[in-house]
Amino acid sequence: MLPHAGGGTQPPYFRTFTYTICSVIFGAVRGQRYLTLKQVLQAVETPFFIVENTKNGLRLTYANPPAQRVLALPSPDTPEALSLPLPESLAAHLPEIEAAAQAERAGHFTWVPPSLAPPQVYHVTLVPLGEGGLLASARDVSQPRTVLEALHPVKAALAEDAEPTRVYHAVLHAAMQAVPGSEGGSLWIWEGEAFVCRAAIGFPDTLLGTRLPRTHQLEWYGQGEAAFLQGAGRILPFPTLHCRISEPLIGRTHAARIKVNLAVPIVWNHQVRALLNLDGFTTPRVFSPESLQIAELFAREAAAYLAILERERTLTRHLHLLEHLIEAHRRIRNARTLEGAHQETLKTLQRYTRAGQAFIAWLDSDRQALQVIASTDPHTPPGAMIEPEGLEWTTTANRPPQPSKPPRLTIPITNGQHEHTGVLIVPAPPESFTSEEVAFIRATAETLGLAAERIEALNAAEERAAAYKRLLEFSSELEIIEDPDAIAQRALQVLLEVTACETGVLFRVEDRWAYPHLVHGKYTREFRRYFETRKLTLGRGAVGIAIQERKPLLLPHYDRWAHAIPEMVQIGYKSVLVEPLWVGDAPLGALALASTAQHAHFTPEHQALAQMVARRLERAFERVAHLADIETTREATFRALGIALERRDFETRGHTDRVVALTAQLGEALGFHGAELEALRWGAYLHDIGKLAMPDEILLKPDNLVTREWHVMQTHPEVGYEMLKDIPFLPEITRNVVRYHHERWDGSGYPEGLQGEAIPLEARIFTVVDVFDALTNERPYKPAWSEEKALAEIQRQAGRQFDPRVAQAFVALRRSVSSTRSRSL
Repeated sequence: MLPHAGGGTQPPYFRTFTYTICSVIFGAVRGQRYLTLKQVLQAVETPFFIVENTKNGLRLTYANPPAQRVLALPSPDTPEALSLPLPESLAAHLPEIEAAAQAERAGHFTWVPPSLAPPQVYHVTLVPLGEGGLLASARDVSQPRTVLEALHPVKAALAEDAEPTRVYHAVLHAAMQAVPGSEGGSLWIWEGEAFVCRAAIGFPDTLLGTRLPRTHQLEWYGQGEAAFLQGAGRILPFPTLHCRISEPLIGRTHAARIKVNLAVPIVWNHQVRALLNLDGFTTPRVFSPESLQIAELFAREAAAYLAILERERTLTRHLHLLEHLIEAHRRIRNARTLEGAHQETLKTLQRYTRAGQAFIAWLDSDRQALQVIASTDPHTPPGAMIEPEGLEWTTTANRPPQPSKPPRLTIPITNGQHEHTGVLIVPAPPESFTSEEVAFIRATAETLGLAAERIEALNAAEERAAAYKRLLEFSSELEIIEDPDAIAQRALQVLLEVTACETGVLFRVEDRWAYPHLVHGKYTREFRRYFETRKLTLGRGAVGIAIQERKPLLLPHYDRWAHAIPEMVQIGYKSVLVEPLWVGDAPLGALALASTAQHAHFTPEHQALAQMVARRLERAFERVAHLADIETTREATFRALGIALERRDFETRGHTDRVVALTAQLGEALGFHGAELEALRWGAYLHDIGKLAMPDEILLKPDNLVTREWHVMQTHPEVGYEMLKDIPFLPEITRNVVRYHHERWDGSGYPEGLQGEAIPLEARIFTVVDVFDALTNERPYKPAWSEEKALAEIQRQAGRQFDPRVAQAFVALRRSVSSTRSRSL
């Protein structure tokens, strides 16, 4: 065994072993113990010498031939009769020797004989022989120091954060310096799928980058799997290698000029991570057993350095992948369309992984098959349908290959609720990717799922915003349309767009009968034939009951309703919304919306909007053309929208009316009059109109919003402004209230972060009113505050959330009202 690197203390088992051998010898030949021991040691290659404590002091009484060379002694004629003073080279260690001799105990010291060039380091072990005699063994420990010194450039390269290629060349160069007989060599690094030549000396540069599978390297090594994993070195002449490997392999590795090869596996983490080849080109006998020992020691020491390099390379790869993932996340999230997100995803995989081809498939509406939406795989074009067995593979990242089906890496695509919505498929074996690449592809698929959900939500919000914008435009159109039928036709068109129903009907009443006066949208022949042959009795069916009872009906499951007309169910009507029309105390008819394609999802705002349209129609049918009535109707529209928003957003009942009244009072106190005051009141009605476009799962969520949801929610002022900006009759004051009522005096509000007087005055007025009403009324998350406590909070936030002048005016106004009320009592 070699001693520990650096020439430290000799292992205890070595001293025990030496002492035991000596004891056995002396027990067997007591009378001639020195003679017998000297005869044994004469043939040993390790330097041994004997020191005796005589009356003339310590004397050297024996030295075997290796010890004579180390001690620089002349060869005596009779080594057994040797009796010399201790050599000067041992004088520095005289205290250790004397102590061991006197106490008859073992000892040791490190010794550098001055007579040897180059200098060599020996570890001397002293074993007591009895009666003051000592047996000294000197073991050469220069090899580990030589190996460590040779590795200094490797350590320096790692400290300088050098490129891996430089480190690999430093390792190979150090090995050739440390191992006697080396004339050339190569270093092969395991890189997941094969051993790759990363350094070579004495070979053409074309060898660099050559890849050999593990089986070929085992074939070259030739000592079996067990020895390979243990890191055992071996020396083989080229004829033996030639018999074991193929001619193509000899050609690829330029092995023909090798006379002898010394190969040592470099092992860490119980795996062969590199293979060191040292070669002799001149003679098959350049390597000795000592060369093999040094090479094995070098491999063990080099493993630690290469392990450090591998960890650094792994960390660097992880950091690069993380940077790429952040960039991919940004690109995919910034895509404005699903198609753009798909293309960015496929480009990302091609750019940062070995996924040359891939495709994306989404679950169809009935969740029974997958449809390919985007693809770079020529064998799976967009539009192709995939029918997996129960979609089991959408829940696993690595589906085992099945008979007759090529293996492929399949990653599920999920939405924010962790529901599977599609798959990202790479038609390549999963084992062909590194774990980092698989993690990168997983994260990319997750980003795509969230981005797709966000794009769909924004698209839906834009569609709802467009629909409600059309409804508001319709409200303004009613100002100039006088013909009731034209009003009804336009109203049905807008309502069908908003509710996604297919059929809209204006029923008129004559006597006690109702009949379809106008039909808009899609309807069947059976529907028309039914009303051609009969009239609808008031009190029968959804329309008849709604008119007679003067009560709207919202029937999302009309086909299951107990009073449904059987013929209408047979025609295929599934959902019905009916809003009765009355003029004074006389029934006029009804607006009816119906769906045949699917059960409609009617919301409270749908009903509120239908009611608004019905009221408009009632007034139009009354031929009330007076401007005062028109203005009243318009404000009623705004109020209806405000109340619809109030109910949809779980606001306290009456919130809309309260904030409109308070806003008008405060606006008048701050100089708003006439048309400006009216515009301010309209802004109070419509301040949260943008929330109509917010998804229900965000607006109605009972828990706290996550960051993504909060960002969507913060868009409602801009969405509301976009809905209103093209309506000609709406003043800028109204639009400013909608757009800027969440801005704060200190600039920390949204959507634009305006500060101070950059915020329009009308928005600053409404902000105070809106917060005051929220504080003084009960909400699901808080009890109602007293008015004094709320006013104190308004004052406290002056200069931060509120304009100080507006806040002061509001507090004065409310306290004036409270004082007047107290005096009246």
